[in-house]
Amino acid sequence: MPNITAKRVSNYELFYDLVFVLATSGLTGLLHNEHFTLQSLIIFISASVGILSIWYYETVYLNKFGERDRIDIYTIIAGMFVIGQMSVNMTSRPTQATLTLFQFLYALAYGIILLQFYLRGKKDGFNSDFLFHVKNLVAIVIFYLLTTVGAATNLLKIGNWAMFVTFVPLLIPFFLRNVDMTKSINFPHLLERC
Repeated sequence: MPNITAKRVSNYELFYDLVFVLATSGLTGLLHNEHFTLQSLIIFISASVGILSIWYYETVYLNKFGERDRIDIYTIIAGMFVIGQMSVNMTSRPTQATLTLFQFLYALAYGIILLQFYLRGKKDGFNSDFLFHVKNLVAIVIFYLLTTVGAATNLLKIGNWAMFVTFVPLLIPFFLRNVDMTKSINFPHLLERC
């Protein structure tokens, strides 16, 4: 059995998690309105999946590759602002402008995580595990940039089905194969983050 060294969770990681608490609080507010509708439930589910997938990708990066240096700190602060902007703009009655904004903010949040991977890889080198995550993130950022353009040009119209585009990033890893997982998840760190 391999010896796993516990990786302590830093204060900025915990502060980053608090931004997701703020976003989750905003999401639960969508369910507590005067007239509960199916659209409110669909918005809640899709936004929850979108927000949690951003948290997941950031957590995987910090768990496997993060080193608590300036690269991590500055990019996490930028990510906090993006997630904070999402939580401020959550509404149970979305408009086309809100859909466009959220698609752009998703692209920006994943782009920041991609920047973290790029800067860390440039500093420490790129292995196959690292490149697997980079390929996933590039595909996700391109997807959300396309949906942003689609929403801005009314090709992706506001509606119940449009809210489910947040599920697509969960499917992308199934299409990209990883041949060598050289760095495994640090379970003590992941448990403390959860």
